[in-house]
Amino acid sequence: MHWIGRFEIAQKRLLASWADLLDLSDLPEVGTAEFLAAFTDEQRQQYQLLQTDEDRLNYQVTLREQTITNRRAQHQNARQFDVIDLFRTIRPK
Repeated sequence: MHWIGRFEIAQKRLLASWADLLDLSDLPEVGTAEFLAAFTDEQRQQYQLLQTDEDRLNYQVTLREQTITNRRAQHQNARQFDVIDLFRTIRPK
C-alpha cells in the first residue's frame, strides 16, 4: 500500500506539468479591439454600463482571468482520466 502515496504525488506532478502546456496564445490582451470584439452581448452591455475607464479595465482583467481559470480547469479535467488510466496500468502488484 506504500505505492499509493507515491502514485498520488506522481499524479499531482504530472497534472501540474500538463498545466504548463496550456496554449493561451489565442486569447487577446486586455484593452485591445480583439478583446472587446470577443465579448458576448451580455458582457458588452455590462461593459457599456461602467462609468470610468478604470472600471472598464478592471472588468476586462476580471473576464480574462476567469477565461484563463476556466481553460485551465477544462485542460486539467481532460487529462485527468488519461493519467489515472496510465497509472493503473503500471502500478506494482
